[in-house]
Amino acid sequence: MPFDGKELDYPVTEVGKGLKAALDLFGPNGEHWVNRYPMPCSKPHTEHCIVTAIHVGCGTGVYGRALAAVEAIEPAPVRYNDAEGRTFAEIRSLFLEAIRRVEAGDGER
Repeated sequence: MPFDGKELDYPVTEVGKGLKAALDLFGPNGEHWVNRYPMPCSKPHTEHCIVTAIHVGCGTGVYGRALAAVEAIEPAPVRYNDAEGRTFAEIRSLFLEAIRRVEAGDGER
């Protein structure tokens, strides 16, 4: 089923806020984004991939829905994040599109 935000039992804006918080965790220039699974033991809360940023930024109450919003655009976010040559600009664009869709109520097209 495509993510359209209608099945949420809380305002879509909460998902949008969570995704914005997740995007902010990467830093303005992606200095905290990693192109691999982050190493939480060595640098707790300073490195984030797509999934860890969504988890930390959204918290458990919104995590599943926020991840679904990203998956509606990119069905394999872990593989997308970890792809060789992936840039932060591409990650940022993915998040901005997910936020736009959630806030507009567009869901998957």
